[in-house]
Amino acid sequence: MLQDVDPQIMTNFVERFNFTDIRDGFASFIYDNSMFNILLLKAALGHSKLRVTSAYLRQRRQIAQRFERFTHLQETVFDEIRNFQRVDPTILHVRMSGAAVTDAMVKRLRDARYRTRMGMGCVDPENPPRDLSPDHRGGFCVVQRCTLCVHGVVFEDSLPDLAVRVAELRFIRSHVAAERFEGSTFQAEWLASNLIVERLFYHRQAEFEQAAFSHGEKLARSEVYLFDQIPPSALMATGTI
Repeated sequence: MLQDVDPQIMTNFVERFNFTDIRDGFASFIYDNSMFNILLLKAALGHSKLRVTSAYLRQRRQIAQRFERFTHLQETVFDEIRNFQRVDPTILHVRMSGAAVTDAMVKRLRDARYRTRMGMGCVDPENPPRDLSPDHRGGFCVVQRCTLCVHGVVFEDSLPDLAVRVAELRFIRSHVAAERFEGSTFQAEWLASNLIVERLFYHRQAEFEQAAFSHGEKLARSEVYLFDQIPPSALMATGTI
């Protein structure tokens, strides 16, 4: 009941409102109860042009979406604190993307033994996307093209292994015909890997380049295999992979 509410609370509540809030509430009421009739809303708001009303709706929608994302983030953070007494950025990222996080998934992400060849984690290693692994028949993913995969999770210590992968992709790029590389999944993976480094490891670019260069030199001398299984000399001799 209103008489049970502290008058000061009511005063503070009312003082937060301004004309824009009232106008937005009126606009929402009209729009929602007119089966989303933008022409009726245009007339109700007194807009001279339909594009003004469209821009108004778009702005309000963007604000609502940002608020919804913020609310989701806030609830997720407090849920993590409540359940685990800590906030794991990796788990938080996965949950914010809309994926369900199981106990097994948490264990896998926090256990270095479950890292992929690129030093990345995987939220679902037994179910790789069909476009990346069309012949998958169960078990753990063997393709491991993690920078192209929606299940891939990058860690701070993933950098050295990402550098190895980029060195391999650079080696392929320099030894196959340009028309074969352009538009291939290898090019997509190369671009994705570089983008990850630029976005997440911008402060360690020199370290990354040194590691990639060093591995590239080993490939050129055939001291290591491409993807741990293909002799570099085979690619250099045939120009195919």
